[in-house]
Amino acid sequence: MAKVVEEQLSWLSKPSTGYDLFSTPSTFTPSTPSDSTSGVSPKRLIATRGSEIFVGRGNKVRCADLQDLKARHPGLDVVAEEAKKVGHREYKALNIPQIDFEIRQLEISQDDLYLAIVGEKEVAVCVLPGEGFLKRDAARPVVPHFHRIGRGHHNVDTGARIVRVLWHPLSVEGASLIVLTADGYVRTYDFLIGNDLSFEVPDQSLDLYALGGRKRHVGGFAADSDEMEPAACCFGSGEQSWRPLTLYILMRSGDMYSLSPIVPSRWDAPQGYIQRLSLEITAEQSFDEQTTPEAKVTNRHQTKWINDVLNQRQNIVNAQTSFDTPKGLTPTCLMRPTVVGPTPVLQGPFLFEPAPPEPMGDDLPAACDIFHLEVGPIGVIGIIYSNGKLDICLEEEPITAKWIGKKGMKSLETQNLPMISHYETVNLPFNAGEGSKHSSWPTFTRDPHSAQMLFVNSIIGVTLFSMKGWLSKLEAVLDDQEDDDFLVKTLQKAPRTQIQEICATPGFPVEGCTVLYEAYIGYIIIAKLPDGFSSKAFDEPDSFLPFEDSNDTITLQPSSRRFAEYTETSFNSSRFGQSESSFSMSTKSQSQRKSAPPIPVPQPLNILQPPYKPSPKFTKPSNLPGFLHSISRDAKKPIVFTAETLRHLENARDTLSTEFSALMTGAQEMYDRAAAQRLEYSKQLEALHNIHARLSTIKTRNVSERVEAFITRQEEMQKRADALLKRLITESEVGLSDAEKKWAKEVDRISERVAGGDGLGALGSRTLRVGDLVEDLVVAADEAVDSESVHDPVPAEIREGKLGMLMGLLEREGVLVESTRKKLEALIIECDRP
Repeated sequence: MAKVVEEQLSWLSKPSTGYDLFSTPSTFTPSTPSDSTSGVSPKRLIATRGSEIFVGRGNKVRCADLQDLKARHPGLDVVAEEAKKVGHREYKALNIPQIDFEIRQLEISQDDLYLAIVGEKEVAVCVLPGEGFLKRDAARPVVPHFHRIGRGHHNVDTGARIVRVLWHPLSVEGASLIVLTADGYVRTYDFLIGNDLSFEVPDQSLDLYALGGRKRHVGGFAADSDEMEPAACCFGSGEQSWRPLTLYILMRSGDMYSLSPIVPSRWDAPQGYIQRLSLEITAEQSFDEQTTPEAKVTNRHQTKWINDVLNQRQNIVNAQTSFDTPKGLTPTCLMRPTVVGPTPVLQGPFLFEPAPPEPMGDDLPAACDIFHLEVGPIGVIGIIYSNGKLDICLEEEPITAKWIGKKGMKSLETQNLPMISHYETVNLPFNAGEGSKHSSWPTFTRDPHSAQMLFVNSIIGVTLFSMKGWLSKLEAVLDDQEDDDFLVKTLQKAPRTQIQEICATPGFPVEGCTVLYEAYIGYIIIAKLPDGFSSKAFDEPDSFLPFEDSNDTITLQPSSRRFAEYTETSFNSSRFGQSESSFSMSTKSQSQRKSAPPIPVPQPLNILQPPYKPSPKFTKPSNLPGFLHSISRDAKKPIVFTAETLRHLENARDTLSTEFSALMTGAQEMYDRAAAQRLEYSKQLEALHNIHARLSTIKTRNVSERVEAFITRQEEMQKRADALLKRLITESEVGLSDAEKKWAKEVDRISERVAGGDGLGALGSRTLRVGDLVEDLVVAADEAVDSESVHDPVPAEIREGKLGMLMGLLEREGVLVESTRKKLEALIIECDRP
């Protein structure tokens, strides 16, 4: 767990730019009030790009560079003159006057180029200024491009409430935005700058009701409407199977579905991932004889799909290495395959085996958010509910890709529903009370340093939960390729998920949270509140607090698929503190039980092992007297050798051999342990002598003074490094790239051509001279017309022709100036792009 070393960061406290960034109230008043029937909705009002932070407040997107804020904040040891010299820089707001709705979510794309601005029912996307522009003096940085997304679907009048917006992790050449709405629609927008239609019309529109075999009800009461109301979604993590292309959808009822594959129109993936996916599909095809007809069809579709992708990849390689391809027509990314699909099958609802514990009472909590984590071949799925219940499940088999065929989709009852195993239930320390699903919507925030630690933003603050204890053991077992029995026992004995309260904000729900880990800023967390914020600084990402027992309910039970061969017996494990861990397993077949166990490989012994305990075989009574007694009831009578007697003697011999082998094994283990203890005792004596000699040598030196001098020197070097970093951040300017230098030269050349000096080649000077000449001619013509006594020797037709020629020349010059001005504006916009 993380160790908090500073409460409420000083460089974000009042008075500071960071404090104003979060605390200054907004003057925005929405023209249309929020839909009161929608209840509570998720809020994610903080997004980060490196050290830059973007905060939604009202209809404004405030932004600042945290490095700049920390560098400009005077420390406690800085005098007033130096603090004044450092200066105070106000926070900035992106220049986006087109936003007329209250911001509820902010999402930055994976390439840090686009920012999705989400309202209750509206969505907009802007291109962010380049990194470093927030350090400039401009109070309102201009965004190069801004577009409203799907105004025909996402509007305040007829649009549905937006519950989640995601960027596709594999999209390239533009971006792919996933929009999930409360009415059960998943829309993907694959847009390109310059193509306005791509921002208005979704590339794919998936109706979850129709894909789930349900019919939509127009008005009136629908019995299953609550079951299909989406709450959140996320993409699978890692690179196993189809997980990077799988969208997991969580319903408010707690049901979970998946769509696979969700592929953008322009996408790309690492070559290694595509090759592994191809090998996996080929391996499944080799077992085609043992599968069902539906599985055979699915495998054929997957084979066609991956072959199309491999052909596209090969065409890209051939085009890049060939000189015959015309310049500008070389493909640079993969296109969505059209040989199958493109509509995926809605797989679900997921079956929980075993099922998580159900809460008591009539007012059931609502599911709010979901995360997916990959540990080797196993996936970890977490679901948070409105009352603080956190269910952690294990996904043993990844979701595979399925497409709707020409005959449509079959009924859900005939499908093989995906299955996941419930592993653990953690009750987080917050309770919204009755009706929590109408007042609480907790969300997850990932840790940038460790994927095994996540933060939960709730109505009372931020809570950290760490799964490192048992995930590290699970990962070690998976790397060693142990059998399933050992895997289950390891999970049974592993530490549980640990909980730590980070920010306590009772009565102030957290509207957004971000965790940063940067060399100069440190390891910090910032949580946005309705009227302020809370911030903490951690010591190190790998700092752990001791494991402590809690009263959380834990359920551990293997999936029926993975442990299908263990079906005979079961037992209960020991208790962990005040909670119980139920676990069921089975022994192997009867033939396997009769076979002699293999001799274990001796392991190296050391003092870190638990104290030696003699083998229980030494104290266990022998079964041999029972066999001998069964041979002859009366010991005085002679033994009659019959077939039954011989069989008893044979069993007695086997029993004696087995017990003797067990005793010899225990004796050998005891002897090995005694020998190891003698060797360890010798090593410890030698180590003690060495330490004593070193201690005597150290005592003769003045170690304490050397250590104090070293600490003083280290503090001085740290101060010099901090001062140098502050100077670099506050005084350095963003350098110009080669493209920007070329752009500056081009601007100077065109400026010289348009309005450079009084030379004859300057377009501006030529335009002015033509304008002056036209004015003189017009004045002369007016005077000639007004004066009747002056006879004009030039005919009127010739004069009008000359005037027409001059006007045409003036128009051509004006068109040339206007085109040059447009080129300048285009160059300026191109320069503003990151």
